[in-house]
Amino acid sequence: MKSDYYIDLSKISLNEFQNRLEEGPILPSRTILGENIQENFEILRSGGVKNLLDIEYLLKSKKKVGNFSEKSGVSVEYLTILRREVGSYISKPFPLSKIPDLEPAHVEKLAQHKIRTTLDLFERGKNPDSRKTLSKDTRVPPDVLLEMIKLSDLARINGVGPIFARTWYLSGVDTVKKVASTNPEIILQKLFTIYKEQGFSKIDFVKRDIEWCVKTAKLLAKVILY
Repeated sequence: MKSDYYIDLSKISLNEFQNRLEEGPILPSRTILGENIQENFEILRSGGVKNLLDIEYLLKSKKKVGNFSEKSGVSVEYLTILRREVGSYISKPFPLSKIPDLEPAHVEKLAQHKIRTTLDLFERGKNPDSRKTLSKDTRVPPDVLLEMIKLSDLARINGVGPIFARTWYLSGVDTVKKVASTNPEIILQKLFTIYKEQGFSKIDFVKRDIEWCVKTAKLLAKVILY
């Protein structure tokens, strides 16, 4: 059973997925997805595909891709890139050590207890009682552990990496639940300001990225208790 850390692909409909591709932008390496999109997605619909989970299952292996290509007439190349695009909706856990401004000693204490990634910490610190025990066992202060849990929660959002997780956290919109209920128009400028103040790097996100963060956050399970 897949962890609640990840988005439930069944909640992203095929129509929504198609709309997002049509609105763009699409990565240069995946521009093929915009070709004959109406026709190709109609073929998917006629094959019973309703959401991204259906696509993931339909194209789960090279063999399945080949079989569906032969049956449907959609090229193997198109289906392979489509499978990669669906896979990109699943946030990849990353090492806690990659998150800016975390004390290395605290990260190392957690690592000694086999907690090295955002997924590890998400699974081990979902509620106050588990965090209390974890703090005692690892000797990571409760307030520090709570901060790290919130950063791990934010890391679940599609497109949010270590730096962006820290940016959201510093904005005060520091949990998935808060991101899901925030207004992209209002938070955008604050995120810009924090990014610049922290000197992370050249700003590489736009309003549409924030809107997507909010949409993704709405689809994630709100299982961490604060």
